[in-house]
Amino acid sequence: MKIATYSHDYDGERFQLPIHRDDDHRLNRRGNRQLNAAFHRIAVTQIRYYGPARDYVERRMREGKSEREAIRCLKRQLREGRVHHTEE
Repeated sequence: MKIATYSHDYDGERFQLPIHRDDDHRLNRRGNRQLNAAFHRIAVTQIRYYGPARDYVERRMREGKSEREAIRCLKRQLREGRVHHTEE
């Protein structure tokens, strides 16, 4: 799957609003529902059972993000392959 196609499948893709402020953005509402649901399940499971993911979300919340925004950040990390898994 190509990266560009994959980014459109994922709901968390950001785009800039041309008329509004520089920091104003919205999330892309197009996407693959099954893929988005799978990322959500993975993120929620990791928050529940995987310490580093839980720590990441807590750190984001301390930075001032809401829980919803922190989970969105974790899903972005998962999508981009930045979260490393360990065998226990």
